[in-house]
Amino acid sequence: IIPKNSLYPTDGTYVKEFHTVVPDQRIIKIPVYEGFSKRASDNVFMGNIWFPDLPPGLPENTPIEVSMDLDSDMVFTIGCRIRGTDWARKVTLQHDGWENQVLDSAMSAHLEIQQGAITGHDAKIIEEPVEKIKEAEEKGNRETAKEHMKEIQKLRDDREKEKSKADTAPDWREELERRMEIGKSAVDRVRPILPDDNKGLKAFDEWWERSKRALDSNDEEEGCRLKDKGFDITTGVPIAGDIMISFIVVKIPSLDPAIATKLEQRLHELLAAIDSRNVRRVEEALPPFRDSLGEALKAIEKSEGRPINLHDGKLGR
Repeated sequence: IIPKNSLYPTDGTYVKEFHTVVPDQRIIKIPVYEGFSKRASDNVFMGNIWFPDLPPGLPENTPIEVSMDLDSDMVFTIGCRIRGTDWARKVTLQHDGWENQVLDSAMSAHLEIQQGAITGHDAKIIEEPVEKIKEAEEKGNRETAKEHMKEIQKLRDDREKEKSKADTAPDWREELERRMEIGKSAVDRVRPILPDDNKGLKAFDEWWERSKRALDSNDEEEGCRLKDKGFDITTGVPIAGDIMISFIVVKIPSLDPAIATKLEQRLHELLAAIDSRNVRRVEEALPPFRDSLGEALKAIEKSEGRPINLHDGKLGR
């Protein structure tokens, strides 16, 4: 947005137009990079800017003006405006790291809840402080927002502690329930556009019912066997497997933020197409989504120097 070799403080504000990607989009995430390359991912990642309070009812492809300027202290100010409305926001990119990290965690969790990657009790305890953060941001009350960010930080720390305990003492029930939850979330999104006699769908429903019976009867041997089959069963359902894998991939720390953002956008487009029940729209959204997912998988393999294993014991975490 700001051309290389520009003097700072900038003389005026630089503006670029972007567009919403789904109908009734309520959140904008803007990853900010600093550097000389035209490719965002080749530059230094400064942090994400979030505008979580877009007005309701915006149609898909609504123009959004994003503005940026740089002051004498090298502090970025990012603005966001919807032309023809009175909605406009402006924030400063913080440099201490803590606030951006916690806000990223909160908003990313909110998106995962909307997409169905986080459900049940986890979704409920995360969504409440996220809504309070959004309300405080809308009112311009940064101190209140920071207090609610601390709630998110505590929830995050608690979840990490639970994860650490689970890693040292894995439980077949917990892993099976996790695979059932993330699998069902993905399958239920595509179920309305699949024929009832789809073989992959039938196999998943049978696996899910058998898994539920194994949990109810506390049958560890059967439960472990079904747990190991969960990933392959879900990927056998058309499109659902791709959605489930994307839920996992975007949370892998080694994934380049620019590639993760692109994958999230393509996922939003695909989910919106599925929810519209428009088969042609789904067919159009699927190839770019799969291309973006393939790009993310290759990037992770390259950064980690080894093939990525998506159906080990960490599935869904």
